[in-house]
Amino acid sequence: MTRHRQWEVSIFAALAIVTAAVYWRVVEADFVYWDDDVLLYANPHLDGLNPASLKWIFFETKYVVRYQPLTWLSWFIVHELFGRGPFGYHLASLLFHCVNTGLVFLLIRKLLLVTFNAVPTAVSSPRAMSREGLPLGPSDPEKVSAGPGSGTVAAEPDTAKCRYLLVCSALGALLWAVHPLRVEVVAWASAFLHCQALFFLLLATLFYLEACTAEPGSQRKRSFFWASVACFAISLLSYPIGLGLVVVLVVLDVYPLGRFKDSWWNGAARKCWVEKIPFVGVAALVLGFTLLLRFNTRAEWGAAASLQDFGLLHRVMQGCYVWAYYLWLPWVPLDLSPVYTTLVRFNPMSPRFLLSLGLVLVLSGGLVWQRRRWPAALAMWICHLAWLVPVLGLTEHPHYANDRYTLVVGLFWSILGSGLLFRLGQNRAWRIPAITILVALTAVLGALTVRQVGIWKNSIVLFKYMIDKLGKDPYRADIYWRLGIVYHQMERYDEAIEAFQRVFDVDPRSYISHRFLGGIYMQKGMLDDAQKHYTAALKVHPEDAGIRNNLGLVLMTKGDLAAAEKEFAEALRHDPKLTAALSNLGVVLVKQGRTNEAKAYLEKVEKTKDSLSP
Repeated sequence: MTRHRQWEVSIFAALAIVTAAVYWRVVEADFVYWDDDVLLYANPHLDGLNPASLKWIFFETKYVVRYQPLTWLSWFIVHELFGRGPFGYHLASLLFHCVNTGLVFLLIRKLLLVTFNAVPTAVSSPRAMSREGLPLGPSDPEKVSAGPGSGTVAAEPDTAKCRYLLVCSALGALLWAVHPLRVEVVAWASAFLHCQALFFLLLATLFYLEACTAEPGSQRKRSFFWASVACFAISLLSYPIGLGLVVVLVVLDVYPLGRFKDSWWNGAARKCWVEKIPFVGVAALVLGFTLLLRFNTRAEWGAAASLQDFGLLHRVMQGCYVWAYYLWLPWVPLDLSPVYTTLVRFNPMSPRFLLSLGLVLVLSGGLVWQRRRWPAALAMWICHLAWLVPVLGLTEHPHYANDRYTLVVGLFWSILGSGLLFRLGQNRAWRIPAITILVALTAVLGALTVRQVGIWKNSIVLFKYMIDKLGKDPYRADIYWRLGIVYHQMERYDEAIEAFQRVFDVDPRSYISHRFLGGIYMQKGMLDDAQKHYTAALKVHPEDAGIRNNLGLVLMTKGDLAAAEKEFAEALRHDPKLTAALSNLGVVLVKQGRTNEAKAYLEKVEKTKDSLSP
């Protein structure tokens, strides 16, 4: 292994260790009642790997609104290795993030080499690059070996310049890795799918760059190209966050690779366009399937917003807001939360949305105007716009601009920062001050990240934090009933009652709160309170057979047998196979001395039990 490769391996390992040190507490965290229940610990399908589970992994299309078979496969493997506990799932997220940090380092390194050595198309000139792919200093000899015994020596790389380039790349990668906006992806077990998708996206991009800088027509070029296509497909089948990569690759062809330098449609340019066909095909297939699922999902996931409910003006202004929001958010990563309610209901002509529109238009126009002067800035901006299209919420209302959507666009700031640091370091007097500033910034962000990791310790800590951040926002009702359910599961009933009661400050008709409070009060023997809440729940969902059965039990316990009979019968009208209602109706009829009528219902109960026996 050459000394240069040793540096790379050492830096890769060091970045992984530092990243693990910042996030290590995630492996001690519990699941949270924030999609972890649906996807992981309460997922009835998440069990051992077998033909039936493999069929579910690849052919189930209604359990969630995205097609993510390879993430399901990873979670099944984690389940096989670690069981249903949270440790294995958190460990998988942490390991992927650590490795992704190393891959980001390699990506930035590759981009800096290509950019600052002006590699035009396939392979660099020996005058620009050494045999190891390292930049040559201005004083480096321009001698290239003509082969053994030629009497000449290979050009030697500028060692100091090489090391500085690696330092810039490493600092950029670390800045991305320990930024507080990464916490949601790493600390939330359900967000693992973003980590896995990013892993293969980074590989796809690295392989593409290697293919572009390989000898034209060589086996190496073909191998790297198709490896890139394969990784892109795997990423999208893990989670379709990487659809924008097709645009990003075209941007890379323009700058820094310079593959369209002479023309957009000459022979060389046409080859570049043809190369995109496999990527476009994969992206179109996954996008089409994703949209099909989104518009044909289960009712509990909510239908896509119609133009009547969410007009075109609102969609355009929401998109501009998201583009602008993720541009400035990385610079003020304070008061972060798993949910932001700005886009739940908004006036598209309010100042923040008009300013967002203005920022997008002015920045776009300015960078196009100065494209020759700042080509890197324009390239990053186009990538920023393209990458965020899938998360603009154009089909969603309400929409939530979550932290996890910065996972990829955050890379653009790190790449740009590393490039500026490297360019600034051309004057050696600026190297130490510039590095010191960036290290200090990274340390501050790392400290914020360590604190932010703590809010994901468990559901109670998370929900109390969210409620504090929401303040008087009506969305707090959603968090209070989730907190109440967690307390209920822990049999901390007094705290559950308090949480559910707080929901009524916002939504007096909350079905969930009335339903759970009815159950708690029934268990406590507070029958009048239980009856009140069950009755209120039925005003919202009168078809709920389970609630009607429970209300019947309360009435039967209170001695109101006629009212109880009515509720049991109504429960069976909505769900004729509800065994509990059949049994309870039989019991209440017996209590009224109507044993012949009761016998029919009790016999149905026995038949149901027999049919369920193995």
